[in-house]
Amino acid sequence: MNFKILLIFSFSSLFFILTGCQSALNVFDKSGTNYEKGLQHTKVKAIIYKDQTKAIINITYLNSVDAKKWDNDYQNFLVGIYISEDNELKNTQYIHNTRYKLTKNNVGFTKYKELQKDDKLYKSIPLLNPWAKYYLMSIYKNKENTDKNIVLKYENPNFGFVLLPFEKE
Repeated sequence: MNFKILLIFSFSSLFFILTGCQSALNVFDKSGTNYEKGLQHTKVKAIIYKDQTKAIINITYLNSVDAKKWDNDYQNFLVGIYISEDNELKNTQYIHNTRYKLTKNNVGFTKYKELQKDDKLYKSIPLLNPWAKYYLMSIYKNKENTDKNIVLKYENPNFGFVLLPFEKE
């Protein structure tokens, strides 16, 4: 009798394990979307100071992900910012934290909009950091600039900086 119970328990456990793995695989199967292109055009960097992570930034260059959708007068980026120990007031955290600065080729961004969790773009973020705030950020295209690369710089004067290079569309 105990052998039958053990056998049934073993088969049911195996069934739940296999169906659970299949569900996990389905979550990452995003074929037919721009998810893979988004991964190719996403960079993640951390500002590390004295072996401590001070900030993490992840940026997706949207013009490269879907040139038709993002073909406008701007270079568009999906930017996620996480700052450890961001003890600033709520309205001065993340992108508003004056201790950190994000620039493109040493020029500030023209406009930005915070993404909410119910936003369609938010739901398809490659390499989502659940502790970060996400923004759609744009900078006016300088059509006279013939550089083939865009270099984004995220910096803090006390902790250093990281460079995130992208090939320009």
